Amino acid sequence: MSANTAPIVTLDDGTTSARSAAAKLIARGHRTRPPESLKISVRADNRTRLGREMNRFREAMLAALGPTPTNAQRAMVEQAIQLRTRMIPLDAKFVETGVQSIHDSRVYLAWSNSYCRLLDRLGLDMSAAAEPQPSLAAALAAGRREVTPDGADGAERVDHPPDPGDLLEAP
Repeated sequence: MSANTAPIVTLDDGTTSARSAAAKLIARGHRTRPPESLKISVRADNRTRLGREMNRFREAMLAALGPTPTNAQRAMVEQAIQLRTRMIPLDAKFVETGVQSIHDSRVYLAWSNSYCRLLDRLGLDMSAAAEPQPSLAAALAAGRREVTPDGADGAERVDHPPDPGDLLEAP
């Protein structure tokens, strides 16, 4: 038997078929596991950097979802891991060569958009946590100050940030 052909199987009714083992199970009425099963679908070898990163990412995502994530959330975390794992080599290629082919660019954009939509559905807005709020000193240095809406403190109401050229002029 060649490697490209399916094995011949004998069905319950005595007939033979060259169908795959999965087709044989389906013909007998067995259910097959969907890819959204609760088992971890992306197996990672902890001896590799990618494997360790995948496991750290999984743990961080599940921790961010709370103590008891739902089955749907677990499935979406696994999908996010799949997408992130596929984007890592493209990131490395872009950094190494400095060139993006049209195909690579479109593939990366599609995966990146899917990844962002998954994070949105999970309620994890990673960009909000990454943007630090300006300190009071930085806000004052930029010329912004808190005033009451009617200007009762005697200060002029400022609705827009000051012009950077005004900050350079001597008082």
